[in-house]
Amino acid sequence: MGVRARIQLNVPLTTLMGLSQRPGELGGFGPILTEVARQLTLNQLTNPDALSMAMRKSPVVASFRSPLVAR
Repeated sequence: MGVRARIQLNVPLTTLMGLSQRPGELGGFGPILTEVARQLTLNQLTNPDALSMAMRKSPVVASFRSPLVAR
């Protein structure tokens, strides 16, 4: 059985859309580079296990998945 970890990553929507370069914020750590925040978000949105969990908690996630994956 694998170990599950949970992190909190806050990224401005404008950053995810490429409209700004504001950094992400990793809970308990602090600011992280813009590109790292985008890549972490994209990795989670293309991971079926992570996506199903996120959609159960927030239906808004599904509406942002397609434009981000298309990038």
